[in-house]
Parts: sequence; structure tokens; C-alpha cells
Amino acid sequence: MAGGNRVGGQGATATVRAAPQTSGTAFASSVGVRRAPAFTTDLGFAMSPAPAAQLQADVRGAFTNGALPPGLDSVRHSVEEGGVVVLRGEVASDRDRQLAEAITRLTPGVMEVRNELVSRPSASPTGGYGTPLRLR
Repeated sequence: MAGGNRVGGQGATATVRAAPQTSGTAFASSVGVRRAPAFTTDLGFAMSPAPAAQLQADVRGAFTNGALPPGLDSVRHSVEEGGVVVLRGEVASDRDRQLAEAITRLTPGVMEVRNELVSRPSASPTGGYGTPLRLR
């Protein structure tokens, strides 16, 4: 990278480059002219998947936390090669399905999530959350 400074440590890198000049005249006014920022920054982090046994324990720990809705108790997960976690089972609502995927994605070492959860239809028009919907 010409004209760039690289800074890095423990797998992280940052590159800072000067942006090209947009003004061609030395004494021209820049009023009303959109200019590019003086620099750009690219960030990158080298991340490797956690060992399968560790990742399995971490995902299980995320789902056994007492602060989760009770509908996520039936979620089964398996860890495949490369940090891929597969979610299977049945949950009460599509919201629970999305919540389970989000919790899994936030677990360190998870590289990909395959969400195969099925949301069962609920008798309540809200899926068990909030105030009932009013249908016209």
C-alpha cells in the first residue's frame, strides 16, 4: 500500500492512507465544494474459530443463563468444523428464533450460524409478548 501506515498487534491491523487531493488551484475557494476526508481507515481482525469442545461449552453457557426467556430451553445446538453452529428444535415464536440466533452469533469463536429452528404457531395473537394485536 503506497502512502499507508500499518499498525498492528495481536492479530489486529489498521491501515491509514491519505486521500487524494481534490483541489487543483492553489487560490480557489472551497465554499460549496464537497471534499473527501483527509484520511481513510481500514480495520481488520484475524480471528480463528475456537476448538469445537470449547465452543460447544460456550454456546451451552449462553443458553443456560437465567436471563433468557423460557421458550429457548428446547433449543439444541451442535458445533461443526470451522466454528459453524447449527441450531435445531422448536421455539414459541419467530422472535425467539431470531433471539436464539443472535445469542449464538454473539458467542466468541462462532464464525457462522445455521438456524434450523422452527417456530410453532401460537394461540395468542402476540406470540406471548406485549399487548394483543387488534385486527380490523
